[in-house]
Amino acid sequence: MSKLFLGVKTLFFFFLAAFLLLGAVIVLGQLVGVFFGSGSVVVGLSEGLGPWAFAASTLCALCAFGLKYQPEHRRLRGPGDVDPED
Repeated sequence: MSKLFLGVKTLFFFFLAAFLLLGAVIVLGQLVGVFFGSGSVVVGLSEGLGPWAFAASTLCALCAFGLKYQPEHRRLRGPGDVDPED
């Protein structure tokens, strides 16, 4: 079971990097398009890379949801948690 969660965690970081990188390329590319007054660049980047960025962010969120069910993750306690035995 731990190999499954390790794979999901690896996919989480892959999709996280992918959607952050794609989002940065979209925003910076659109900024350049606005600066040079090229509407086709702005629209082209959004239409071309947008679906890929949205898909990567969706898959990242699904991996994060799955990681919430990792047994070790549930046993982690924060500084404000109270021990139920006390």
